Amino acid sequence: MLAALKAKNFGTALDTSRRLANKYPKSLGAQTIHGLIALAMRQFAEASTAYHKALAIRSGFFPAYLGIGLAEASQNHYRVALSNFQQLTRLAPKADIGWIGSSACAEKLGMHQESLNYARRATALAPSSPGAWYQLAREEGLFGDKQAAAKALAHANQLQGKTRTTNRPR
Repeated sequence: MLAALKAKNFGTALDTSRRLANKYPKSLGAQTIHGLIALAMRQFAEASTAYHKALAIRSGFFPAYLGIGLAEASQNHYRVALSNFQQLTRLAPKADIGWIGSSACAEKLGMHQESLNYARRATALAPSSPGAWYQLAREEGLFGDKQAAAKALAHANQLQGKTRTTNRPR
């Protein structure tokens, strides 16, 4: 499976991950890897199923909630995705991705105030996250506060520049 991924033979990697998950149905690692590869291959229903199996093995496994949230949002199942992102925020309250995902799903569901509140929470809990600030900029803009949106966008861009500089190989 790893050799197939390294060779960018993603179909083989997905097939191998399926076989691994079927051979070891009680393996958290096997189910998680299968979900991750299925998600990357845009096999969203399959990814969601694999992550649900991971949760059956370990109920508080927050990466599985993230995977389900992403898979369900990608299928426009925003209520299910929101529920999983909210569970992620309970398990990992300082992780920006749960709040960002909650904000994006709430927006799609027409829950504008909640979406804005989630985006604000993301920036409060993860002030150095460019993604949180981009989401806040989007929500402020949709909410009609162009000045706040511009300020959040400028901050996100500034953080993104710092991230590139900080992560640049030397």
